[in-house]
Amino acid sequence: MKTIQGKLLVYFLVFVMMFEWTAIFIFISSNKLTNTYQTSIQRFLILNRISQHTNHLADDVKALVTNHGIENTSTYYRDKRKLGDALERFSTEMNEGNHSELQNYRHLLETFLHETELTVGFVILNDVEQYTFHLDEMRNAADYIQEATLELIDTELTAYQPFFEKLKERNDYFLIFIIFLFLRRWGC
Repeated sequence: MKTIQGKLLVYFLVFVMMFEWTAIFIFISSNKLTNTYQTSIQRFLILNRISQHTNHLADDVKALVTNHGIENTSTYYRDKRKLGDALERFSTEMNEGNHSELQNYRHLLETFLHETELTVGFVILNDVEQYTFHLDEMRNAADYIQEATLELIDTELTAYQPFFEKLKERNDYFLIFIIFLFLRRWGC
């Protein structure tokens, strides 16, 4: 291997292997970042969906109190099921972070659902005093849910900040690597 051709072959193979290792590292790193980003976005979407379903269900109960029609009842049960599904998804996917805060949020949603059921039940029984009381409790729970949703989103964004900083730092290092490869290729 004392010939120039042998040395160039060894240098070329080492360079190709280093480039392949770097490409594999970048691929694995990009997959991890993409998965983290995907998880974060999913969590935001779940919180947004819960907030929307809560508003819809509160409006359905108010409409049911005003007009006891079958259409309002079926809309209420449909939206209640959607919120229940979103609550289940919340319970399965929101398993990281401040567990007590997430647990409190889940209990708040369950309380809201319970108050809507009581309100509708007393509307059916035509007990004005009871459904008025539970309607107020439902409104309070809905307000707390909106507030807690904003707090959870704020917490998620705060947790996302270090991830974004790492992503920015990684991109800066990748730019330096590309510049180094470019300069190296042209013999500078």
